[in-house]
Amino acid sequence: LIIEGPVEVFPIAGNDELAAQHAAATGFDTRENPVGYCFLQLRPDSIQVWRNPAELPGRFVMRDGRWLG
Repeated sequence: LIIEGPVEVFPIAGNDELAAQHAAATGFDTRENPVGYCFLQLRPDSIQVWRNPAELPGRFVMRDGRWLG
């Protein structure tokens, strides 16, 4: 699996709503020890998937931010 696209970085401080959503989803509250943590948001432009060399020709499932089908 390869995902390519821009990544936006959000600090934990000042993002209480995002931190609460993360804690609810994962059971880990980054606000308890925010040092060394940040939130990353990836907006995929392209996604490639494959299991073996035979699948390489059709490996792109997303290009230019659009699902291929």
